[in-house]
Amino acid sequence: MTAPVWPESLPQEFARDGYTEESPDNILRTQTSIGPGKTRRRTTANVRRVVGWLPMTTAQLATFRAFVKDDIGDRAMTFYFPAQSGEVGQWLVRMSRPYLITADRQDDWRVDVELEVLP
Repeated sequence: MTAPVWPESLPQEFARDGYTEESPDNILRTQTSIGPGKTRRRTTANVRRVVGWLPMTTAQLATFRAFVKDDIGDRAMTFYFPAQSGEVGQWLVRMSRPYLITADRQDDWRVDVELEVLP
């Protein structure tokens, strides 16, 4: 089964204000009895965390809610999301936390989302 794709009618980029991308902690450290500890790479493929918010109209918010509920099973499934921070293409992601909706202006909404970018 192919993963769903983020709808084109929704914002394709996070707002720059508040966007964060955390690289994975991919180092395994081992204490030694004498001298400095040893380190090695844990894996060649790891998950990274992306947090941001998307400005949406009321119509876009309805599309977003339907996408989350129907297409990705209330966040249970992975989906393709437009790559951010200068990357090209799409990321395979999953929502790692429930989204948060805040009134931004009279007719606009701020939707906070946390994603895990999968290898």
